[in-house]
This record gives sequence, structure tokens and C-alpha cells, in this order.
Amino acid sequence: VTSPEGCVDSLTTTIIVNPNPTPTIVSSSSEICFGFAAQLTCNTDMPVTSYLWNTNETIPSISVYPNTTSTYSVTVTTEKGCTGTAEIPITVNSLPEIYIIAPSNKICIGSDIILTGESNNNSVTYVWSTGENSNSITVSPLQTTSYTVIGTDENGCKDTTSLTITVNPLPIITLTASNAEVCDGNSTEIFASSNTPNTTYLWNTGETTSTVTVTPTVTSTYSIIGTDPNGCVGNSEILISVLPRPSLEISSPSETICKGDTTSLTANSPQAVSFAWSTSENSSTIVVSPNLTTTYSVIVTDIHGCTSTEKSTVTVRELPILTINNNDPNVCYGSSITLVVSGATLYDWSPSDGLNTNIGSTVIASPDTTTSYTVSGIDLYGCASTTNVVVTVNPLPTVDFTADERDICMATIVHFKGTSDLDIKEWAWNFGDAISGSSNTTYVQNPTHTFFETGSYTISLTATTTKGCKSTARKPNFIIVHPNPIASFTRTPDITTLDNPVISFYNQSLGENKYLWNFDDPGSGLYNNSIEENPTHKYSVEGIYWVTLLVENEWGCIDTVENRVIINPDWEKFIPSAFTPNNDGKNDYFRPMGFNIDYSEYSMYIYNRWGKEIFATNDIEDAWDGRVNRSGEIVPQGVYVYIIIIKDIRGIEHQFVGHVTVVK
Repeated sequence: VTSPEGCVDSLTTTIIVNPNPTPTIVSSSSEICFGFAAQLTCNTDMPVTSYLWNTNETIPSISVYPNTTSTYSVTVTTEKGCTGTAEIPITVNSLPEIYIIAPSNKICIGSDIILTGESNNNSVTYVWSTGENSNSITVSPLQTTSYTVIGTDENGCKDTTSLTITVNPLPIITLTASNAEVCDGNSTEIFASSNTPNTTYLWNTGETTSTVTVTPTVTSTYSIIGTDPNGCVGNSEILISVLPRPSLEISSPSETICKGDTTSLTANSPQAVSFAWSTSENSSTIVVSPNLTTTYSVIVTDIHGCTSTEKSTVTVRELPILTINNNDPNVCYGSSITLVVSGATLYDWSPSDGLNTNIGSTVIASPDTTTSYTVSGIDLYGCASTTNVVVTVNPLPTVDFTADERDICMATIVHFKGTSDLDIKEWAWNFGDAISGSSNTTYVQNPTHTFFETGSYTISLTATTTKGCKSTARKPNFIIVHPNPIASFTRTPDITTLDNPVISFYNQSLGENKYLWNFDDPGSGLYNNSIEENPTHKYSVEGIYWVTLLVENEWGCIDTVENRVIINPDWEKFIPSAFTPNNDGKNDYFRPMGFNIDYSEYSMYIYNRWGKEIFATNDIEDAWDGRVNRSGEIVPQGVYVYIIIIKDIRGIEHQFVGHVTVVK
């Protein structure tokens, strides 16, 4: 160094440079499973005096438990203060998730169950507490047991899980019977019980109750399956013995008797030790005498108490009930009646007076006076009875009839009257007029009948008394019917007017010789009638007249006919020569007017002075209003031509051509 004054001095020193240490980290494993530790050891190439890990530990070796992949570092220092740093990554692998899957965690003793190991890692291998190393195992524990499985993945990481299988005992089912031995056809109750509450049952009979009633026909075994609330099943069975019933048969010398007879009934049963009849008797044989068909029963009992029941019906035949087909027979004097009896097989009648025979079910009775007959009958079973019947003989009526007219014209109504000396319930008339159809007969005492055809008619009347006896009165040619004339006429003209009111009438009748006309014109006084064959008549008033012709023949028979004559009035028309279409309500329209005009046949046409049609109509109410075809302005004042076509009420057409002046 040199001072300001130029003095120079020098000094020499030595600098020692010390080396830095080089540390390395050695790990027990570069990869660990979650939850496990890694041992880290720091080695150096020279002595160091201190260590400082990023975990703040200060020793050469440390244990780390990372939850995730992590990097660890250490810094070492020598005594000279020189430092060196090293670091190492540690990878952390997650543990596999292990599950045990089973259909249930409960089984019944004697059953098996499949346990299956499952994981979220498909590469996991399994080792069970049973020593098996498949993913599924089948176990059949005799008592409640816990099963463990260890799952190891491809990184050697492991997880463990367990499942406890509860083993339930089977229910013990006990069967008892109210009677283990029953008579054939009897019932017994079988009771089921279980050492496990709430057990359900299923019998081989299909029933599901704890108690069943059975009626076996042969010795039978009944079985039951009991299922407890855990689903465990137990079973049991019981034998029910069936004892045969004693044989039994009822015999009788006759099971069919007549009313009032007796018969005996015997119960035949070799095994029976006692008898009980429905009559309260207790012997093997009883004697019965029922009034009507009766069923008797007997119960026999053998040494085992088994019973048999049998029935026997004693049919009681009623005495035959004799029925005669007519319990109140009536005959008319001189007639016969057939009497038929039923209810038996053999019959005998008495007395024989008036009978064609006195034996058999059918006889013909023809007594002259009222008679009482007795019939006895015996049926197939030999039962007999009798009955009586009275045959009443009734007198015949005396019948006659009259008529108010006998010599008549066609279509005359004849009144008839029937008479008799007895009470009559039915009158039957026949008028001998077959062409009249259903009107030819009637059933009233005093009828009427209309004869429409000429000729002579035989009338008959049959009267039936209240006892059914009939007599007939018949009178030939009693009614004589003469023909009627046929009225007919024509008239000319049949329609006219007061201009020509005279009508000529022409007789067209048949079979007549007298005439009487009525012209329906009372205003004409004595001229309203005529007896001429072909008269004329003059009408003075318009109208519709119905003219009548009455004709008569030699027997006084008449006929009439009626025809119409129409007298119409004269017709009139008025056609205005001018009108003022100024809408003042006076004479505003042009059209014809009149009376006795047929307005349904009408036409009107209006032309201007050049011959052009300016208005047309077919409606009398449609008047011309002074416009061209009902529109626009009123036509100019002037003269216009019209053509009007009309018909009067007689149908005659009239045409008028003229002029009309439009005044404005």
C-alpha cells in the first residue's frame, strides 16, 4: 500500500478454501402405501456437524408418513460452515377399497351362503380368513361366524373388511290331534305349535292356519311346514287312523202300504251293540202305521263308538181320489153326456138306468130325468174309494123371431127381434147373406142387418139357454130384396158466368121411372125443383150450386146423385192513363186494377218511345215506379207504351196494349 506521502509497504496472507459437503438421501422405499412410513437416511462424503430436514428434524435418519406423494430434502453443514443439500421424492399409493357382498347376513342352520369380495380396483387379489383365495366363497357355518377378507392390489397395498353371518336355528314344529283315531266320515282337529313365536304354517292340505279340521276316509298322514320370522323352516307329521263304521241295512216286508195299514222295519247290523230309531224305540225291529209317506231312520253303534245311519221310507198310498171329468154335468133333454172317471184302475157304476154300461172308466149317460150315479174305484195297490155325480136334465127352449120389414129395397136396414120361453145366454143369427161376410152372423137378441144384394133370404136363429140347451128357428124366403135404381146425370155447361146462366141437365139413370130434381137455388122459388127427365135451370146469382137428382123405381126403391155447377160473376179491369212518380204518396205507381181477375197469371211490360223494354214484371203487386228496371232516376216526362196480359177467373186470357203518361 502507498501512503499519501509516497511511502510504500506490503503484507502477504494465505486464504484457505474449504470444500462443500455432498449429501445423498437413501429411502427404504421410493413408493409406499397410504398410511405406511418410509425411512429416509442422509449420507455425506465428509464429516458434517449438523442436519436440517424440511420436516425440521435434525438427525441423520427420519421416518415420514406422507398422505400424498411428497418430496423430502436435507441440508448438512460441516465444522467449517460449509453446506450441502439433497432431496428425494416419495410416491404414496392409495389403498384398495374392499367389500363383502352377500344376499343376506342371516341364514338358517344347515343352509349355505355365498360371500363375494369386491373392490374398486380390478387387479386386487383376495385371501379369506378361511384360507381360500378366490373372490367368492361358499360357507355353511353352524353358528354365528365373522368372515374376513384381505385384498391386495398391484402395488402391494392392502385393505381388510369383515362380515358377520348370523346363524338362526330351525323352528321345532309339534303336531297333536284331538283324536288320533276317528270313525269313517268323522272329523278331528290337528293342532300345530312351534318353539318360535310368529311361525307361519303350510299343511299338505293347502291350509295355512295353526289348527285344521280333517275328515279322512282312510288312515292318512298329515304333514306341515313351519316357517319362522327368520325364514327358517321346520316340519312335522302325524298319523290319523280311520276306523270302519258298522254295516247297516233296513229290511221290511212291505215298504208301500195303503193308508191305515201297518208294516215292520228291521235294522240288520252284525257289529251293532245298540239301536236308536227316529221313533225313539231302541229295538232292532219296529212296527209302524203312518198316515202319510214317512221316512224312518235308525242309528246303530258298535263297540268302538262308531255309528252308522240308515233311512227307510214307507210309502203310504192314499185311498184313490176319484175324479169325474164333469163334477156338475148337465144335459139337455134327449141328449147324452160322457162321464169319465180317473184316479183308480177298476170302476163300477150304479144305478145302471140311462147308462150304456156299468163298468169301466167311461160311460155314456142318457137319463130322461135328473139322476145321481155312484162310482166305486180300486187302484193298482188295491185301495178303494167311491164318489157320486148328479146328471141334471134341462129342458129345450122354444125359439121364434120377427122383422120390422120383409119386402125391401137394396141397402135397407132390417130390424129383427128374437123371442124364447127360457132364459137365453146366447143368440146366434144367420141372415142367409153369405156375401156380407162377417156381418152375415151376429150374437145379439135383437140385431139389424142391411141387405145389399137382391134376392130372397132364409133367416135362422139358434138360441142357447143358460144351461147350454139349444133350439133353432129357420124361416125360408123370409126377406125379399128388390133392386135399387142407379141415379146419374150430366150438365152443360158445368161452369159459366152470369152472362150465360142457363144450365141444361140430362138424366143418365138406370132402372128408374120417376124423377125429382133440386137445383140448390132456393131463390128461384118453385123453379128450384123439377120432375122432368131432362130439365133446364137459369141461375140469377153467382156461386157454387150442388144439384141433386132423386130417382125411384116401380118398387118404391130410390137413389140419389149430386153434381156441382159453378156460376161466376163478370170480370172488370181498369188501366190508368197517367201517373206522377214524385213520391208524394198519391198516384206514385202504375199498374192495372179490377176484380174477378186471376192474378196468378199476369204479365206487364213497359217500353220507351224507341221500343226498348224498360220494365217487366209477373207480380200484380210489383207496380212500375217510373224508373228503368227499378233503379236510377225517374224517366223523363212523356208517353210510354205498355203491354198487359191477364186472365179472368174463368181462365180466359186478355191482352191490352196502350199508353201511359209520366207526369213530373
